[in-house]
Amino acid sequence: MKIQNIFYEIKRILCLLLLAVLLTAVVEPVSVAAESTSIGSESSANLAVDNSVNESLNQLISWFDKQDTLNPYEADSSVSDWVTFCMGRLGRADETASYRKALHSYVEEAYRKPELLDATRATEWHRISLTFAANGEMPSIDFLADGTFYRGYTTPLNAQGVNGCIWALITLDAMDCPLPEDAYDTRESMIKTILSYHKDGSGFMLTSPEDAVESCDIDITANAITALAPYYLGERELSSEELSPAITSAVEDGLAFLSENQLDDGSFLKPDSKESASSESCSQVLIALTALHIDPENDSCFLKNGHSVLDALMQFQNEDGGFAHVAGDESNLIASSQATEALCAYKLYQEQGISLYDLTDTVSAPTLPDGMTHENYRKENSSRTTLFLAAAGGILIVGGVVVITIFVSKKRKN
Repeated sequence: MKIQNIFYEIKRILCLLLLAVLLTAVVEPVSVAAESTSIGSESSANLAVDNSVNESLNQLISWFDKQDTLNPYEADSSVSDWVTFCMGRLGRADETASYRKALHSYVEEAYRKPELLDATRATEWHRISLTFAANGEMPSIDFLADGTFYRGYTTPLNAQGVNGCIWALITLDAMDCPLPEDAYDTRESMIKTILSYHKDGSGFMLTSPEDAVESCDIDITANAITALAPYYLGERELSSEELSPAITSAVEDGLAFLSENQLDDGSFLKPDSKESASSESCSQVLIALTALHIDPENDSCFLKNGHSVLDALMQFQNEDGGFAHVAGDESNLIASSQATEALCAYKLYQEQGISLYDLTDTVSAPTLPDGMTHENYRKENSSRTTLFLAAAGGILIVGGVVVITIFVSKKRKN
């Protein structure tokens, strides 16, 4: 074969490979209310999921679509991220491809700045990591390190309160992420910090328990229980059993605190509160209960006058499909996004017996590079690895090998 023909073959194969890569990257404008993938359309006949939950989720997603929530030109909205997370958990990742592509671009642009995503809030890393992982895209180990186990080398995880440690732990466990030997924060250290915000015989606080002014918070207590649930249930092991009694005590105290502050209609409000019961509290408690494999509809501790947490949450849904922060108010983006998470959590618990943040069914555990340390995982800011699209990268790698193999084979024949 002439050399021109060999180059022609290489050129033809490269064109085919480029087309394949483009097909994986090209995405259509997103419509989160696509009728063809209505929630529960295939599985509800065989699975014991309350039809009202599926209907409520469909109405919610239609409402988000009308709000243009997944506008790819407005990436890194906490609401949009969490809606995208939920779409992944509902098996509808293809409908958020445009938004996730824009979110990739946002992260890459943010990493060109010294403060990266956020100088204080580690939860920015956690939310974005969970959003991608729920849609089958594993964040790089460097990106996870920046927001979790190496975070403490620059900023304490709890710089924004206990939330930083709660969500770092949830993020690591969601993907079964291993830790390097020189991790600044380990799972054990995160748990110890979370437990330090627990008030004996009660719930959890957002800021230091030494703050005599602040009292325990319903939402924070639910979040802390969600993070500790795998350890309370024995689903995850600790390097030492030393923390187990404290975890058990804190979780059971927290559950008692939540039950004591549940109203007759199933919602939550502390007696000394000057506010009204909120849908967000119902959402976070529902997520926590399902993380503990507690049936929110039938557990006697969370049934008040025959009303469950789920019953209470549904009272906040408006006719337009969205959820209000306070019953009777207009639909609210934050309230609606948290309600979506809660209903997803209930659906996953009922259908598959898994928790909302257990993402091991969508991504494989990341691997640590050999000899990874805090000193060598970053060489300079320009070399920072953020997130990657494994599909396109895999096609290019395989394609390169194929081209080289064909070229060498044909050359040998000639």
